[in-house]
Amino acid sequence: MLLMMIIILGLEAKAVIDTVSIDNVLQIPKGAVYSDTNGEYVYVLRDKKAVKVDVEVGAYNSEMIEIVSGLNESDTVIIAGETEITEGMELEANKSEDK
Repeated sequence: MLLMMIIILGLEAKAVIDTVSIDNVLQIPKGAVYSDTNGEYVYVLRDKKAVKVDVEVGAYNSEMIEIVSGLNESDTVIIAGETEITEGMELEANKSEDK
């Protein structure tokens, strides 16, 4: 089989290629994981308050990161967006369904 590549000068392209795909793992959006000098952590919702939980992370791609330990499937992970989260902060859950 003969493969031919054609390069057109003056054009630009941006590509994101995810090289890791693992099934049956606990994964959350990368934006929910924070880090400090002690390692990675997330905030989970417990009794309507933000609780800091240390986690061990594994493989990741452009959007999601594997959680090796520290979380359970039943935990509600807080994704802050533009809001700064602090330990003990009172919050109300707004659960989203996986698509």
